[in-house]
Amino acid sequence: MDANQVAFAIGAIVGSLVAGALVGLVPLLLGLKKKFNGLAIGGFIACIVGSLFMGLLLSVPICVVFAVIISVKAKKAAEQTTQPEKSYDDTVA
Repeated sequence: MDANQVAFAIGAIVGSLVAGALVGLVPLLLGLKKKFNGLAIGGFIACIVGSLFMGLLLSVPICVVFAVIISVKAKKAAEQTTQPEKSYDDTVA
C-alpha cells in the first residue's frame, strides 16, 4: 500500500469526523439548552456517523431532523407547563 493512499484515507476519515462533529453541534447545543440531553447526544453522534457514511449529504439532514424533533418536544413541554391544571371538584354548586 502506498503512503499516499494511507494518508488520503486517514485524511478522509479525520475530515469526515470533524465535519460531522461541527454539524452535530447544532442539535447538541439546542438539545442541551432545552434540557433534552438524550436527544442532544443522540443527534451529535448520529451526525458524526452519518458524516462517516455519506458526508454532509447525510449529516445535514440528520441535523435538521434532530433540531426539529427537539424544538417540537420543547414547544409541547412549554405548552403543558403553561396551561393551568383543571381541578375537578366532587361538590355540586
